[in-house]
Amino acid sequence: GGCSCHGSVIVPYSLSGNPISYSPGTTYSLSVDMTSGSFSVGGFSIEVTKGTLSNPGTNVKINGQANSATHTTRSTPPWTVDWTAPSQGSGTMTLNLDVVGANANGQNSGDATSTFSVQIPENNQPPSVSAVSIVPSPATTTDTLQLNYAYSDPDSDAESGAGKRGEN
Repeated sequence: GGCSCHGSVIVPYSLSGNPISYSPGTTYSLSVDMTSGSFSVGGFSIEVTKGTLSNPGTNVKINGQANSATHTTRSTPPWTVDWTAPSQGSGTMTLNLDVVGANANGQNSGDATSTFSVQIPENNQPPSVSAVSIVPSPATTTDTLQLNYAYSDPDSDAESGAGKRGEN
């Protein structure tokens, strides 16, 4: 990504709505803004490697694959678009952002660009246990108890942590 035709000055910008980690299938409302009054108009481009973009705001269009959004014409921000996270088990996705700030003089001089890329991991899903049983059943006060269960983790994390505790 990126646009080198508008100069090498960096345009101050903000991106809001992007999660630190995503929950599968959740929709996040993204907003891009320029944080400097030096630029009267501008543009942007967002690309996502997983999930889909939808609900483009004013002066925003989404490509046919729903993985990229950009401005339709030079305009004033904020630019908004929704990102729906991919299904469970998709793993880390990358969001790439390019922002162009322009002074509207009809030339590339005095314009600025910024690029940003962030990796957003999938939230770790909690494990579960099923088929829990304690044997022997019924138990007496002198019996040694044994806990049996089936462990399942949607992220394939190994069983670890708190362990098993109990009293006779």
